[in-house]
Amino acid sequence: MPAAGLFHQVPLPDGRRPWNIVVARTFGPIALPPLVDTRSIQNLTFDESTQYFTLYYPARPIAMFPHPMRIAEFRQAMGRP
Repeated sequence: MPAAGLFHQVPLPDGRRPWNIVVARTFGPIALPPLVDTRSIQNLTFDESTQYFTLYYPARPIAMFPHPMRIAEFRQAMGRP
């Protein structure tokens, strides 16, 4: 995988595309931002990283992955550790 350049949208395990998808949360819905580069991953809020993580890794316990670890997981998945 190249170390630079824009990212491509990767479908979720259920086949949906996550960029701009609206997800429910406790304090109202949010639209997930596109993850087009490393900066967009770094800029994810706690809620956004929580939603992305639960959508991409539904079997993994979210409590075991605090926000900084989720960011690291996303970067690694994109080949940009």
